[in-house]
Amino acid sequence: MDMKQHKEYITPPTEQTISRFDHCPCFQGRRSLLAIEPICWFCKYAGFDLKSDKLPESGICYYPKE
Repeated sequence: MDMKQHKEYITPPTEQTISRFDHCPCFQGRRSLLAIEPICWFCKYAGFDLKSDKLPESGICYYPKE
């Protein structure tokens, strides 16, 4: 993983496109996942198409909505 391509946000990037490995201080993990890291991929506010056949590289931040 090349961290130069991923962002660390100071405030939530609400309604912005986010990468799987981006993160911000408002991280809250999804209930259904066992392995949780404080990155957008595992955040309950992040909208990734997890039912897709391909692994999504980006999603949308929906903070503070669940």
